[in-house]
Amino acid sequence: TRAFVPEFGMPSASRYVPLVLFSNVTWKELSRKAWDITEPPMKITDPEIPKMVKSLVETCKSEMDSIKAIAIWASQDVRYVGLSLGDKEGITPHDVNETFAARSGVCKDKAALAVAMFREAGFDAYNVLTNPMGYIIYDVAVNQFNHQITMVRTRNGKEHFFDTTVDLADTLPGYYSRKGYLVLSKEGEDLKYFPLIGPEINNGNIIADSKIDDAGNLTSTVVITGSGIYDMVIRQIQQVLEKEDRERFFRRMINQIDPSAKLVDLKFEPDSPTDLFKPAKITVKYEIPDFAIDAGDYLLLSAPCAQHIFDILSSSLSEYTKLDDRKYPLEIQFTIGSDITETIQLPADYKPKSIPNNVNINNKYFKYSMDYGIRGKTVTYKSSLKLPDIDVPLKDYTEFRKSYTNYKNSEKGMLFLNR
Repeated sequence: TRAFVPEFGMPSASRYVPLVLFSNVTWKELSRKAWDITEPPMKITDPEIPKMVKSLVETCKSEMDSIKAIAIWASQDVRYVGLSLGDKEGITPHDVNETFAARSGVCKDKAALAVAMFREAGFDAYNVLTNPMGYIIYDVAVNQFNHQITMVRTRNGKEHFFDTTVDLADTLPGYYSRKGYLVLSKEGEDLKYFPLIGPEINNGNIIADSKIDDAGNLTSTVVITGSGIYDMVIRQIQQVLEKEDRERFFRRMINQIDPSAKLVDLKFEPDSPTDLFKPAKITVKYEIPDFAIDAGDYLLLSAPCAQHIFDILSSSLSEYTKLDDRKYPLEIQFTIGSDITETIQLPADYKPKSIPNNVNINNKYFKYSMDYGIRGKTVTYKSSLKLPDIDVPLKDYTEFRKSYTNYKNSEKGMLFLNR
C-alpha cells in the first residue's frame, strides 16, 4: 500500500484513509447518554452565580444583549486552561460551582457554566459536542468530538451557538462552516452540520484616503475594519503583539508598497481588543517620498491599495495555491471577503492616458472585481474579493488557481496620466 502523503489545505484525512468505526447506538441515543452524564455537575448551588447573572443582564435591552453578555463573560472572565484537570474525565464537566469559583476550566467546564448561567437567566440552553478541526462521519454514531460549545435559544426558538474558549468573538467563528455538532438533550438529538458561514459575514472593509503633493510625495490614511473572522483577526493582532511588534508588522507591510515608506502613526480601537461591544478598527498613517513620477505634463503612479497589502486575510491564499496539481480537493479554513476603496488626491487636474483595465473574475469559487476612475484631481480605486465557499472540488482547482493568479496580476497596474 502506498504511503498517504497529505497536501496543504486538503479536507480531513479521515475521508481518504482506511478507518474502522463501530457503534451500536444512534446519534439520538448518544445525545441522551451524554446528557445524562453532563447534567448532574450543572446544578447551581453557589448563590454568587445568580447574583452574577443578574448583574450581567439587568441593564440589557434585548434577549440577544442578555445572551451575549453571559457568553462574553464566560469566554473572557473564566480562564481557558487548555489542559485536563483530572484523569479520564471524558465529556463530564467539573461542577459549575467549582468552575465559577476558580474562574478557570477546559472547554467543557466553560461551556457547562455558560449553559447553567443561560438557564438561570431564563433561556433554554444546552451543551454541544463538536469538532472544529475535522470531519464527523454521520453514518457511525461514535465519539468523533474534541470540543464542547454551547447552544441557547431565544424565545422565538432561534438557536445561537457560542464557543466560550474564544474571547475575541461574540458569534461562532467562521471556521465552524459545515462542521458537525451534537446537541445534548434529554430527548436526544441527531447529528447536524453547521451551515456555510459566507464571505459577507467574514468581510473586511479597507478605506484609504491618499494625497500626492507637487513633489510626488504620498501621504495616506488607511482604515481597516471587518466583521466575523476579519474582526476577530484584527483583535488578535492587537492582543497577541506588543506595541513595538505591531508597528514592526505594519512597517514591513507598507515597505512592500515601497521600501522607503515610513510609518507615521498606528492606532487600534477600541483600547481593549476584548471590548466586543465596539467594532475593531486599525488606522494606519504612512508616507512615501517620491512615490509618483512627475515628468512635466505627465504623472506615473499606482494605487497603493491595489497591491492588497492591507487586506490582512487575503495573504493566506498564496499557501492554498502553491501546488500546480493536487491529488485531493481544496478545503479553505473559512470564507473570505474584502472591499477596498482608495481615493488619491492629485496635485493638479489630470486625464487618463493609460490606466489598468477593469478586472472581473466571476466563477463559483473565486469572485473578484477591480476598477479605476479619474475625475479632475481625484483617482478612485475600488476592488471586491469574495471566496464564497470553503470546498473547492479537485476538478475546479485549476480554475481557482488561475483566478488567484489573475487576481495577483491585477496588483501590477500603473496609471499614466497627463494634464
